[in-house]
Order: sequence, then C-alpha cells, then structure tokens
Amino acid sequence: MVEQVAANDKNITILRGHDAIRALADTAFTAQWGTLFERCPDATFFQRIEFVRTWYATYGAQWEAIIVTRRTSPDTLLGLWPLAFDGRACRLVHAGSHQAEYHQWLALPGEDVTFVTAAWQALSGQLAFRALHFKYLPGAAQLQALARIGALRHRMLVRAHARPLAILQPDAARLSLRKRANRSRLNRLRRLGPLYFRRLREPSQFDDVLDELIEHYDQRQHRTSGSAPFRSDPAKRRFYRDLFAAAPDDVCITVSYLGKHPLAAFIGVCTGSTVHLGLLIHSPALAAHSPGKLHLLHLREHLLAEGIRVLDLTPGGDAWKDRFAQTHDAVAEVVLYRSGFWYWLARATGALRAMRRRLARVWGDGGSFR
Repeated sequence: MVEQVAANDKNITILRGHDAIRALADTAFTAQWGTLFERCPDATFFQRIEFVRTWYATYGAQWEAIIVTRRTSPDTLLGLWPLAFDGRACRLVHAGSHQAEYHQWLALPGEDVTFVTAAWQALSGQLAFRALHFKYLPGAAQLQALARIGALRHRMLVRAHARPLAILQPDAARLSLRKRANRSRLNRLRRLGPLYFRRLREPSQFDDVLDELIEHYDQRQHRTSGSAPFRSDPAKRRFYRDLFAAAPDDVCITVSYLGKHPLAAFIGVCTGSTVHLGLLIHSPALAAHSPGKLHLLHLREHLLAEGIRVLDLTPGGDAWKDRFAQTHDAVAEVVLYRSGFWYWLARATGALRAMRRRLARVWGDGGSFR
C-alpha cells in the first residue's frame, strides 16, 4: 500500500546551523528527544543526543547541523531526524555520517510515514542535494515505512546485508580461552610481560592509551588497505575522546595491556543489551600472537558480566566476524534520491559499472564470451 501525505505540513520545522546547535542546549528539547528515543524500539545509540551533539561539535567546520522535527504542540515531539549538510558539495548525510553504523529517524509508533513524507518534502524544498544515504537501517519497520511512501517508492535503491551477531553465552568464551592454541598464545605473550584486560571508565584512562591505539590502528589499516583513518581525519581522535567523555557508561572501551602498553582494544557503543562494534585494534608488531582474537574472547566474558547479551559485529564481510558470530540477521542499505533524474542516473551508472566488470572478467578469461 502506497500512502500520500498532504503537502506543506505546517507541523514540520527544519532547524539549521546555529538554531540547531542552540536547540541541543535547551533542556526541554533534549528531554523531549530522550523521551522520543525511548519510545522508538529500533533506535540505536547513534540517534542518542550525546552522539549527535558530539559529532556536530567535532565536524561543525564541514557540516551544517540540520534537525528536522514534527510536533503538534510545543510539548509533543512526534518525529525527529538529525542530519547534516555540506552546501559546497551539495551533500546531505545523517548526523554521524560514516561514523554512525546505523542511520534512521525517530518517530512515535504509527507516525513514520507521515513524518518522513513531510520531512522529505521540506528538505527537498530547502536544500540542494542529490541523495541521502542510509549506511544501514537497523529494523524492517523503517524500510517498510519508506516503501509505503509514494514520493519515495520509485526513487529508492535498497541492498540487503547480512549482519553477524555473537550471542553471548556463559562459559563459551572461557572454554575457548582454554583451548590449547589460545593457551599457547597467552603464554607466549605473558613471557613478554604482565598481561591483563580492563574496561576503561574515565576519560583520563583513555587519554593514557589513545595515541598508541591510534598508531596501532593506522599501521594495520595502512598495511591491509593502504588507508590511515586517523591520520587522514585529524578530528577523529577528538571525536572518540569527546564521545567517551559524553557517555562513559554507554561507550564501551576495553583494553588488553602488555605491561604498561596497550596490546589490543575494542571500542563500541551500547544500545540496551547489545554492544555494537566500532573499532577492533591490536598491535601489528605482535599480530602473530592473535591479540585481537584473544581480546574478543575476554570481551565476551566481560560483556556477559555487564548484562550484555548480543555483540553486534556489524556488516562488512570480514571473515573473522563470521568466525565469531553464532547467527546472522539482515539490515538494509538504502539510498533515497531527491528526484527521479538522480535516481535513474544512478541506476544507469550502476548498470554501466556492472557491464564493465562483466567485460573485464570476460577479457580476463581470454576474451571469449560464454
């Protein structure tokens, strides 16, 4: 069923730039945001005000804050969509951009179609952009809502991704640590110095190891993919540090130490009884001892003790994620196009790239069509 909503919904407001930032400091507005978040069953930490406010503060030089709201009275927030706009590049993104694993709006149950339809119409009228990308939609309800909106139904590209999930079970990690190969790795590391696991609780603890962790991460990424994420984005260090300071109970940072130095680390965020993977880091110099794997085994034990039941390893196709996962579910990558022209251009460009890949395979097989 396709649904239409009356044009020019007067209950929609778009807060831009300084107006959006001022709203984030208003206690009444932030309280309403928090209440709306709690009433959205599929909302994740990436829609929490602490995450959004930190990201805006860190990347405000590039991105203009955009907050779309819908309310029928000053005290009733029906929907909210935190976004960001780069006018020079004509780009609209979700707050957090690639640093938010899951993108979505917040709306009261039953309000999704009305809110998104009106919000999209207002955004398209005020901002010059081509498309809006959802890295992953975490729930089926949002995708179903988008499919019911007439203005978007034929301007939407969807791609399903498998999401690996580690279901945390008592004794499973302990038994894994007792396996001969893992015991051998631990013993070899202990010969190099004292080895211990710790969850960080204070920003000062993070400050003590952050630069070493960044060096480990960039070195490994450069070796495997040729990139150096922290070196190429100088604001990234501040973002992670400030995010931890803003929500230390919900930003999960654990470190395995070898002596006084970090050997491996996990950085993730919590949504209820689920922890989402952000970064898994280990020392490239000691990679032969599998410090990342050993850290994950200790992490599973720690999370269980903290009441966490699921470790979301996030989509991405990394082989190690499938080895640690007990099950998979599906999430959707979605691109919404502002106009039919941009949608069909994307389809045509995608088809051309697919044809080139097929031809490259054909010529790579000796030039014979088959």
